[in-house]
Amino acid sequence: MVIVGAEQAEYNGSRTITVTDGTHFTYEISGAPKSPATTGSDARIFARVLLPPVFRDEANPDYVDVTIPDYGVMRLYWGTETQLVDDYLSLKSGGAHPAYRGLCYAVFHQLFLGFNQTNVQNVELVLARYPTSIWLDQRNINDDANAVAVAADLLQNARFGTAVPDTRLDTASLLATADLLDDEELGISPLITRDQELRQPLQQILEYIDAFPVFDTDGKFAIALARPSDDELPEITDSDLLEKPSFTLEDWTAIKNETRIRFSNRLLEYKEDAIGRPDTGARNITGEASSQTVDRSWVTDETVARRMQAAMSRSAALPKLTGKLSLRKQSDLFAALLPGALFTIDYSQRDFSHMVFRVDKRAVNDPAKAEFTIEFHQDRSSVYSA
Repeated sequence: MVIVGAEQAEYNGSRTITVTDGTHFTYEISGAPKSPATTGSDARIFARVLLPPVFRDEANPDYVDVTIPDYGVMRLYWGTETQLVDDYLSLKSGGAHPAYRGLCYAVFHQLFLGFNQTNVQNVELVLARYPTSIWLDQRNINDDANAVAVAADLLQNARFGTAVPDTRLDTASLLATADLLDDEELGISPLITRDQELRQPLQQILEYIDAFPVFDTDGKFAIALARPSDDELPEITDSDLLEKPSFTLEDWTAIKNETRIRFSNRLLEYKEDAIGRPDTGARNITGEASSQTVDRSWVTDETVARRMQAAMSRSAALPKLTGKLSLRKQSDLFAALLPGALFTIDYSQRDFSHMVFRVDKRAVNDPAKAEFTIEFHQDRSSVYSA
C-alpha cells in the first residue's frame, strides 16, 4: 500500500500493512516521529492499493485489454508503429479513425457510468515509457528513465526526434555515462507536450543531471557528468601563461542561503511538491534571507529531490569564482582543456593548490598565433559525493 495524509514523513510512503478489522490497519515505521501523526478533526491517514503494472510484451505487442472492476473494459494502445485501426471505435463513434500510430490512446467498451449518472467517471492513467535502441537497452531507475536514454530518444526517434544515426553518436561513452547514472540512482521522468528545438529539452536534461555535451575527434556526440575525478588533472603553470590571470569572485551578498526544489511527488499522485531548508551558516554570514526556487518537475522520487536540493544548497551558499586565462598553444594542453574538463593552477603569485577548476569555454582568437583562451569556474562537483 501507499500511505498518505500524515504530517510526519516517517508515516508516509510504501508500506506493508496488517488489517486488524474492517476499519483499522497497522504498519511499522522507522525513526522517532511525534505522535499523533495527524491533527485536526478531519485528519486521516489513508492507504491506497498499488496494483501491479501492465507491461507491453510479446502477449500484448500493440494493445492490452484492462478490466475496470464494475465499470467495463478499456483497450489501451501503446502507440506502436504496428498498431492497427480500432474497428470498435470507428463503428461506435460513427466516423472513420486512423491507426494513431505513435500515439498512446484508450478505447472504452460500453463503460458503465453508474445509476442515474450522465457524466463519464474520472479515469486516470499513469503511463511510463522507457526508451531503448539497438545500442542501448532498457534503463529503469526506480520507475524513472535514465537521462541518457531520454537524450538518445530525442536525438534518434524517427517520429518525435531528429533521426540522428548511430554513426553520429559516441555510443561507448554514452553507455558509460548511463551506467554512472544507474549507479547514482538518478532517474528522471520528462514530459514534453509541445514542439520545440532539440536544444531546449536536451539542455534541460543536462541541467537535471549536472552534465555537459562532449565530442570526440570524429565529431561524435556524447554526454559527460560534472563529477569529481580521481585522474591526474592537467596543471597550468606560469610558463603556460601569456598574461596575468583574470579572476572574478562574487561578493557574499550574491549567495543564496536557502534553495528550494519543486518536483512532482509520486507519493502525492505526481502533484507538485517542494522541499528546502535554509543554510544557517550562510544566513549568519549575510545577516538576511536570500532564497531561490529551482524547478525540477521531471523528478518524481523524493529521495532524488532531496539529494539535488542538498547539493545545490551547498553550492549556492558559497560565492562563485570565475576567471579567464590566455595560454600558449601547446598541443597537449590545448587538447586537454576542452569545455567541461577539470584542471588545476600552479601560479607563483597566488596559492590555488586547494582548488579545482572546470573549463566553460575555449577559443582561438587568431589562428596565426600559437595561443588560446579559456573561461572557467571553480568546480563544486564534490558536493555530489554525499
